[in-house]
Amino acid sequence: MLVRDIAQGRDLATAFGASDRVVLLRGHGFVAAGRSASQLIRMCKALLDNAAVQIEASRLGPLREMTAAEIDARRLTVGADDDHPSMMRGFEYETIEANLQDLLSERAELKARERSIVTLGSSVA
Repeated sequence: MLVRDIAQGRDLATAFGASDRVVLLRGHGFVAAGRSASQLIRMCKALLDNAAVQIEASRLGPLREMTAAEIDARRLTVGADDDHPSMMRGFEYETIEANLQDLLSERAELKARERSIVTLGSSVA
């Protein structure tokens, strides 16, 4: 359900585990959290795509959930870096598919500024 007060907000925050990034809200939808906008966009898109696949797969018979080890192995393939090639390929594809190429240019400019600040900071030290 929707979060309407502090107690419900605390319950929602508690529902996010150490490695859980999505919480399903009964009768409403979901809340997702990510370390960056690109990760969040990819996660939400994948969530919707995977839900559609799961609905179709359920018509074929009982579903078999992934084990904790399989989930951990999958998380390792994505990496902890938002610039990881597996993250960026999908983000770039979906950005272009949504006709939002300007986001890619903006992101490149921000990353270049970020690198120049880090370089300037290390040369000052």
